[in-house]
Amino acid sequence: MSNLNNGHRERRLKSEFKSRCRAANLPCWLCHQAVDYSAPAGSSRSFEADHIKPVSTHPQLAYVMTNLAPSCCGCNRSKGSRPVLPGEWVVANW
Repeated sequence: MSNLNNGHRERRLKSEFKSRCRAANLPCWLCHQAVDYSAPAGSSRSFEADHIKPVSTHPQLAYVMTNLAPSCCGCNRSKGSRPVLPGEWVVANW
């Protein structure tokens, strides 16, 4: 979880986003590998909702679903709260 101020709102948003991503079987937007939607949280291939534009620099987009992308835990944790730089990741066209 990120350091947003409204935990319930964030959990509800990310739960709905995960349901949509699972239904479409979307891969990680950073590495394009399959996400294991049933893996326990924190495992390297498990699902995490990643903020495309970081909350630290775009707080107004914290609860906007179009600012989320499906990612695997490993990529999301490696990326951290910084924006994706050109050529840094193999990024899908969103």
